[in-house]
Amino acid sequence: MSRVTLHRIEAGNPSVTIGAYSNVAAALGLHLVVPILDAPGAEPETITVGDYPGLRTLAWQTDAGTSITETEALNLYERGWRDLDRETLTDQEKAFIQHLADTYSKGRLFV
Repeated sequence: MSRVTLHRIEAGNPSVTIGAYSNVAAALGLHLVVPILDAPGAEPETITVGDYPGLRTLAWQTDAGTSITETEALNLYERGWRDLDRETLTDQEKAFIQHLADTYSKGRLFV
């Protein structure tokens, strides 16, 4: 391992690969354990893109009948928030966005 990589690890640089961390841990006689924060459970909730006009504009490259998970919908809303015309959102879609924020983001959108 290079000195530069070791220095980056010591500095907490996010560009260092997990393999480099694993090598350092092994050299120190430690085991690197990465916990699974959200263990897979039941099937994730899915929605149809075309049911929400704002989401449909954000996912313009997909068919209106495409099913996506709620977390994928949340990601689309968060990434496209500044391009979304919030004045035209229906009450149903506003409630859905709030549901996504409450369920997956502790009540806040990361926009």
